[in-house]
Amino acid sequence: MARIYVNFGCRLHKSWERYVKVCNGHSNLQIMVNWMHGAAHDMSCQMKNCGRFKEGTAWSVGEQIEQLWSLMKPASKLVKCMTPPNRQDFIEFMLREISR
Repeated sequence: MARIYVNFGCRLHKSWERYVKVCNGHSNLQIMVNWMHGAAHDMSCQMKNCGRFKEGTAWSVGEQIEQLWSLMKPASKLVKCMTPPNRQDFIEFMLREISR
């Protein structure tokens, strides 16, 4: 089963279900609100749509890209002054360092 975590997963889930129904299909997709953004939703929404309360998802964050960019943000002022090839090399270097 594929899982998608998105801040507005509760609304997207409803739209996706309607789409699948109209197409007479079956969806192997689980759309959820990640647990950090889920805290801003009311409790009934959290219980139904938050990944924190879905079986098999545990504490999956669902915000890996946001976390990655937050780690790279301190270098943003430096990187924007670089030429495109140097910028690409620097970003690739940072990503390798983060992945260690």
